[in-house]
Amino acid sequence: MAVAAFQNGMQGLAGKIVEARNATSVVLPIFDQRFFVSARLSRTRAEGLVSGQGSADNPLVMRYIPKLNAAEIQIGDMVVTSGLDSIYPSDLAIGRVKEILMPEYSSSALILLEPSLSFSRLEYLFVIQKETEAPSGDTAPKAVLQERDRK
Repeated sequence: MAVAAFQNGMQGLAGKIVEARNATSVVLPIFDQRFFVSARLSRTRAEGLVSGQGSADNPLVMRYIPKLNAAEIQIGDMVVTSGLDSIYPSDLAIGRVKEILMPEYSSSALILLEPSLSFSRLEYLFVIQKETEAPSGDTAPKAVLQERDRK
Protein backbone atom coordinates (compact mmCIF):
# COMPACT_ATOMS: atom_id res chain seq x y z
CA MET A 1 0.00 0.00 0.00
CA ALA A 2 1.12 3.53 -0.74
CA VAL A 3 2.17 5.84 2.08
CA ALA A 4 1.79 9.61 1.73
CA ALA A 5 1.94 12.79 3.79
CA PHE A 6 0.68 16.37 3.64
CA GLN A 7 3.33 19.05 3.70
CA ASN A 8 3.16 22.68 2.59
CA GLY A 9 -0.45 22.18 1.48
CA MET A 10 0.45 19.34 -0.88
CA GLN A 11 -0.06 15.59 -0.71
CA GLY A 12 3.19 13.80 -1.53
CA LEU A 13 4.36 10.20 -1.86
CA ALA A 14 6.48 9.04 1.09
CA GLY A 15 6.93 5.34 0.26
CA LYS A 16 5.14 2.02 0.51
CA ILE A 17 4.37 -0.50 3.23
CA VAL A 18 6.62 -3.56 2.99
CA GLU A 19 5.64 -5.23 6.26
CA ALA A 20 2.51 -4.92 8.40
CA ARG A 21 1.94 -6.07 11.96
CA ASN A 22 -0.93 -5.70 14.44
CA ALA A 23 -0.09 -2.16 15.55
CA THR A 24 2.83 -1.09 13.34
CA SER A 25 4.05 -1.15 9.75
CA VAL A 26 7.44 -0.94 8.09
CA VAL A 27 7.64 1.70 5.34
CA LEU A 28 10.15 1.65 2.48
CA PRO A 29 10.82 5.37 1.79
CA ILE A 30 10.94 6.67 -1.77
CA PHE A 31 14.65 7.51 -1.52
CA ASP A 32 15.59 3.85 -0.79
CA GLN A 33 17.43 2.08 -3.64
CA ARG A 34 14.81 -0.70 -3.65
CA PHE A 35 11.96 1.74 -4.33
CA PHE A 36 10.46 2.13 -7.84
CA VAL A 37 7.28 3.88 -9.02
CA SER A 38 5.76 4.56 -12.43
CA ALA A 39 5.62 8.33 -12.89
CA ARG A 40 4.93 11.15 -15.32
CA LEU A 41 5.82 14.79 -15.69
CA SER A 42 2.70 16.88 -14.98
CA ARG A 43 3.32 19.49 -17.67
CA THR A 44 4.59 17.36 -20.60
CA ARG A 45 2.86 14.07 -19.65
CA ALA A 46 6.11 12.18 -20.47
CA GLU A 47 6.22 8.90 -18.53
CA GLY A 48 9.12 7.12 -16.90
CA LEU A 49 10.23 5.24 -13.82
CA VAL A 50 11.33 6.96 -10.61
CA SER A 51 13.70 5.14 -8.29
CA GLY A 52 15.43 5.97 -5.05
CA GLN A 53 19.18 6.49 -5.00
CA GLY A 54 19.74 5.97 -1.27
CA SER A 55 21.53 9.31 -1.00
CA ALA A 56 20.57 12.59 0.63
CA ASP A 57 22.42 14.50 -2.11
CA ASN A 58 20.59 12.87 -5.05
CA PRO A 59 17.65 10.99 -3.51
CA LEU A 60 15.51 10.36 -6.64
CA VAL A 61 16.09 9.79 -10.34
CA MET A 62 13.61 9.44 -13.20
CA ARG A 63 14.66 7.14 -16.06
CA TYR A 64 13.42 6.02 -19.47
CA ILE A 65 12.50 9.47 -20.78
CA PRO A 66 13.62 9.56 -24.44
CA LYS A 67 16.19 12.27 -25.11
CA LEU A 68 13.88 13.64 -27.82
CA ASN A 69 11.26 14.40 -25.13
CA ALA A 70 13.82 15.79 -22.68
CA ALA A 71 14.04 19.09 -24.58
CA GLU A 72 10.49 19.89 -23.37
CA ILE A 73 11.36 19.29 -19.70
CA GLN A 74 12.16 22.29 -17.51
CA ILE A 75 13.87 22.62 -14.15
CA GLY A 76 11.10 22.82 -11.54
CA ASP A 77 8.59 20.65 -13.45
CA MET A 78 6.50 18.49 -11.11
CA VAL A 79 6.70 14.69 -11.31
CA VAL A 80 3.67 12.72 -10.07
CA THR A 81 2.61 9.09 -9.86
CA SER A 82 1.10 7.85 -13.12
CA GLY A 83 -1.38 5.40 -11.59
CA LEU A 84 -0.28 2.69 -14.04
CA ASP A 85 0.65 0.22 -11.33
CA SER A 86 -1.57 -1.46 -8.78
CA ILE A 87 -0.13 0.21 -5.67
CA TYR A 88 -0.13 3.96 -6.25
CA PRO A 89 -3.04 6.17 -7.29
CA SER A 90 -2.38 8.77 -9.97
CA ASP A 91 -1.24 12.35 -9.34
CA LEU A 92 0.55 11.96 -5.99
CA ALA A 93 3.45 14.43 -5.96
CA ILE A 94 6.87 12.76 -6.06
CA GLY A 95 9.22 15.66 -6.65
CA ARG A 96 10.42 18.49 -8.90
CA VAL A 97 13.03 18.35 -11.65
CA LYS A 98 16.36 19.45 -10.21
CA GLU A 99 18.73 18.51 -13.04
CA ILE A 100 18.53 16.92 -16.50
CA LEU A 101 21.42 14.68 -17.57
CA MET A 102 21.99 13.40 -21.12
CA PRO A 103 24.38 10.44 -20.91
CA GLU A 104 26.16 9.78 -24.23
CA TYR A 105 25.82 6.01 -23.83
CA SER A 106 22.01 6.06 -23.55
CA SER A 107 19.01 7.04 -25.65
CA SER A 108 17.24 8.14 -22.46
CA ALA A 109 17.71 11.16 -20.24
CA LEU A 110 18.31 10.88 -16.51
CA ILE A 111 16.30 13.38 -14.50
CA LEU A 112 17.35 14.13 -10.94
CA LEU A 113 14.45 15.07 -8.66
CA GLU A 114 14.10 17.05 -5.48
CA PRO A 115 11.50 15.17 -3.35
CA SER A 116 8.23 17.00 -2.75
CA LEU A 117 8.36 16.01 0.93
CA SER A 118 11.03 16.99 3.42
CA PHE A 119 11.56 13.66 5.16
CA SER A 120 13.36 15.20 8.14
CA ARG A 121 10.17 17.16 8.94
CA LEU A 122 7.58 14.38 8.54
CA GLU A 123 5.34 13.88 11.56
CA TYR A 124 2.32 11.96 10.30
CA LEU A 125 1.90 9.54 7.43
CA PHE A 126 -1.26 8.03 6.02
CA VAL A 127 -1.87 4.83 4.11
CA ILE A 128 -3.65 4.98 0.77
CA GLN A 129 -5.62 1.95 -0.34
CA LYS A 130 -6.51 1.87 -4.01
CA GLU A 131 -10.24 1.92 -4.60
CA THR A 132 -11.75 -1.35 -5.66
CA GLU A 133 -14.73 -1.39 -7.94
CA ALA A 134 -17.99 -2.17 -6.24
CA PRO A 135 -19.74 -5.17 -7.72
CA SER A 136 -22.42 -4.17 -10.17
CA GLY A 137 -25.90 -5.59 -10.10
CA ASP A 138 -26.74 -8.57 -7.94
CA THR A 139 -24.19 -9.53 -5.29
CA ALA A 140 -25.71 -12.91 -4.47
CA PRO A 141 -23.55 -16.00 -5.04
CA LYS A 142 -23.75 -17.48 -8.55
CA ALA A 143 -25.54 -20.66 -7.39
CA VAL A 144 -28.26 -18.59 -5.68
CA LEU A 145 -28.76 -16.50 -8.83
CA GLN A 146 -29.07 -19.61 -11.01
CA GLU A 147 -31.63 -21.16 -8.65
CA ARG A 148 -33.64 -17.93 -8.54
CA ASP A 149 -33.60 -17.58 -12.34
CA ARG A 150 -35.05 -21.10 -12.81
CA LYS A 151 -38.19 -20.18 -10.90
